[in-house]
Amino acid sequence: MKHFNAQTVFAFVALVCLSAVGCSATNKEKSAANARTEVDKEAQTRVVLEDGIYPVVLADEAMPKGKVVELTNVPVKGSGDSTTDKIRVIARPLLRFRKLSHFDFTFQKNECTEVGFQNTAELKAYTRDHIGSRLAVVIDNKVISHHKIREAIEANKVRITCCTVGGGDHLHKHLKELKLASKANGRSKVDD
Repeated sequence: MKHFNAQTVFAFVALVCLSAVGCSATNKEKSAANARTEVDKEAQTRVVLEDGIYPVVLADEAMPKGKVVELTNVPVKGSGDSTTDKIRVIARPLLRFRKLSHFDFTFQKNECTEVGFQNTAELKAYTRDHIGSRLAVVIDNKVISHHKIREAIEANKVRITCCTVGGGDHLHKHLKELKLASKANGRSKVDD
C-alpha cells in the first residue's frame, strides 16, 4: 500500500472540492437554463382561445378527451366568489362570439340581470347531454363568468342569468369591452 504525505492528500482534497464546486455552479447554470427553456416551451405551446362559451372541467372530473386548458378566473368584485384562481376548460368552443350578430342585455334597477344571444347546435347538444355541468364565458383567454347548466337549452336564444350579486354587470362590462375591440377589428357587435 502506497502512503501519501499530508501535502499530497491536501492537494487531492482541494482538487475534489474545486471539482464539486465547479460542478455545482455548472449545475445551477444548467438548471437556470433548463428553467428558461421550460418557460420558453410553455410560452410557445400556450393555447390562445377564441372568445366564446367553453365546457368547464371540474377538479373532481376525469380528464376528457381533447385538449384541456387552465385559464385565469376573473371574479366579480366584491362578490366573495370562492372559485379558484384557475379554471380548466376544454379548448373547443361550443359558441364563438365573433359569429354572433349581437347580444341582448336585460336591466332591472340599473343592474344587468340577463344576457342573451343566438344559440348553436353544438351548445344545444352539449347542454342536453351535460345537465349539472358548467360552462365558462371566455374573453381574452380568461374566464369572465361560469354557469351551471340547469336544463338543456333547446331554444334558438340563450339567456344567461347571474346568481352572483353584480355578476350580470360584470359580464356586461366585459362583453361591452369585447364590442369595442370587435368594432375596431370590424367583427360582431354588442347591443345595449
